[in-house]
Amino acid sequence: MTDEIQTKVIQCLQLVAALFLAYTTFGIYGVVMPKSPRIPRSFRLMAHQYEVKVIEEKYWKENDAVGQFTPSAKLIEIRAGDAQITEHTYYHELTHAILTAMGETRLSQKESFVDMFAGLIQQAITSAKY
Repeated sequence: MTDEIQTKVIQCLQLVAALFLAYTTFGIYGVVMPKSPRIPRSFRLMAHQYEVKVIEEKYWKENDAVGQFTPSAKLIEIRAGDAQITEHTYYHELTHAILTAMGETRLSQKESFVDMFAGLIQQAITSAKY
């Protein structure tokens, strides 16, 4: 890993840490998912407000995807379904949002990186002991 990418990953982790501090204040958007950490309705990155919508499957329009991030709208949309998949999808789309906010659009397009990074962040947050 180059120094530049390593620096960007550290910056990304710092943003995730800031989100983690607000983790307990998040609420569900329109869908109840028992036995799953809550998905936020919104969050802030670099002074910008982002919205998160969990959409019931019957209203989902993206056939092949389970989630999507729309940078221009600062919007994450997630198809409701299995709680574990929904939760992982949130972290995946959040990673896209963070990388985009950092100006790392090329890194954000590397789905294998985004998915692995999202999984690691999800694991760190959901397994944390206090």
